Amino acid sequence: MKRYKKGSEFYKGSVILNGKRIFNPCVSDITAAGYVEYITPETARTLEDAKREKINAINLYDISDNVNQFFLNGSPLWLTKEERSSLINSANAKAITLKGDDISYEIWLAGDNPIKITSNSAQVIQMVSAVEAYAFDCRNVTQEHKSNVQAATTIEDADAYDNEVNYPNKLKLTL
Repeated sequence: MKRYKKGSEFYKGSVILNGKRIFNPCVSDITAAGYVEYITPETARTLEDAKREKINAINLYDISDNVNQFFLNGSPLWLTKEERSSLINSANAKAITLKGDDISYEIWLAGDNPIKITSNSAQVIQMVSAVEAYAFDCRNVTQEHKSNVQAATTIEDADAYDNEVNYPNKLKLTL
């Protein structure tokens, strides 16, 4: 809804025009009575606003497939921290119950397109360890980006900061 103001007085539903009070006047009567459209001044964007926006962009990029993805046998996949821990625990349990880490068994890796692999505990532990190291390296890059943005001294520096660089290459694993 538009607001109108005359000096320091805001329009409140009626105007005096030619000595007569008009209730619920049309816009032309409001402006004829000396009121002008009031436009709320924009709140100035601060350096803290710019930093907060860039940190949000860093967080969104950090959880995207640009970072959280690797390829297993050519298929894109991601394992959350919980899934990585579960797979390590399961691989260790299988190695104990099957009496060796070189006995193959089937594993379903969850995701939007679940992948079934046949592998052994040693290979699973090696794969998950590689993904864990990749995730650790990505986390370090993300934290460095956040630190660099917090160190920005101007809005322009914060806005111009490229938070999509320096991440490690995605893993390409084969089992």
